[in-house]
Amino acid sequence: MESTGFVYLLSNPAMPGMVKIGQTTRAVEARVAELSAHTGVPAPFVIEATFASQNPVADEARVHARLAHCRIPHREFFLVELVQALEVVTEICGGLPHYCSLALYAQTQAAQAAQQAQVAERQRIQEAQAAEQQHVEQQRAEVARAREELLRSMQALEWLMRCYAAQAAHRGH
Repeated sequence: MESTGFVYLLSNPAMPGMVKIGQTTRAVEARVAELSAHTGVPAPFVIEATFASQNPVADEARVHARLAHCRIPHREFFLVELVQALEVVTEICGGLPHYCSLALYAQTQAAQAAQQAQVAERQRIQEAQAAEQQHVEQQRAEVARAREELLRSMQALEWLMRCYAAQAAHRGH
């Protein structure tokens, strides 16, 4: 895919918990240098990820719309975890980032590992519940068999007692 620009994710150590999501048709580094040069910015921005885009304006708008619930009004800043922002931009831009910082890559890997661990734990719990249910059903079946056997034994005993009573009555005559 030949890109006409980029959608980028930036962080700033002076603004923890905030992610800037924007677009540019120039080199991302040039845009970041421009943003960081403003006197109102307490520290330089850090490039966390960049995505090549054939339509960066439309892709940026779609990302902003998806993250509207955590957007700072009228700004390109979002109160969102970097990993969550990365997931949204990845989905909208399609494919892997053109660049991803090692820290964000590690967070993404950790988040994926945690998610896989949660899935595995849910599966383990479901398997344990299924095994417990199977055990309960086996016990119920055993109780039902024992009950039937006891009923047959009681019926046989009752029959024997009637036979014995009949014999005793016959002898008494």
